Amino acid sequence: LLNFGLPLALRMMAVGAVLYAMQRFGALSWLLKNARKMKGMAAMILIFSAFSVFGTAAGIEFAGLVINFRDLGAMMAGLLGGPLVGMFVGLIGGAYRYSMGGWTATACFAATVSAGLVSGLLSRYWKGRIDYRKAVFTGVLAESMHLLLFLPLLQQGGSTEVVLETIRALFLPMTVVNALGLFLLVYIMDKEKRMRNSNSSKEDRC
Repeated sequence: LLNFGLPLALRMMAVGAVLYAMQRFGALSWLLKNARKMKGMAAMILIFSAFSVFGTAAGIEFAGLVINFRDLGAMMAGLLGGPLVGMFVGLIGGAYRYSMGGWTATACFAATVSAGLVSGLLSRYWKGRIDYRKAVFTGVLAESMHLLLFLPLLQQGGSTEVVLETIRALFLPMTVVNALGLFLLVYIMDKEKRMRNSNSSKEDRC
């Protein structure tokens, strides 16, 4: 966790910085208001696909693998935009990873699509009410599916020993960093809600 999780978390904070800037300049509010409209969905797919691709590009190479936070963009898209948006972001982020090849390519592609789809379905089940506990649960669930389900089932060319070593090396840092990213998303969304409520109160007093 210290060797890979901390450096990965520091790189993931770039995503947090972008989200914070979006919140400060009103872009996040616009996305939330238009989350069910075509223009809002298209904007979400574009933005969160960029996050997903960045999650791969900013990953840490280890023994021929890349420890990354690619699934984070897909999960954020699913939680904010629903299963369709999450799935499309997962397809784009997963396709970028698949194009890089390697014995984990198919598993990583399927896992990223699944992360976006599952997070979107959870958001719909929760009726869009996402708190810190639900965010962390989503991150842990998605990464558990990624490394404990898709990797053993869809790996191509890796022996059982290699798969187990990969899971041991990747599970903790990737799960913690992705869950932390979703935790940060909820924090920024809460900040946005408090700002909107504050502005509404001021308008009522006027």
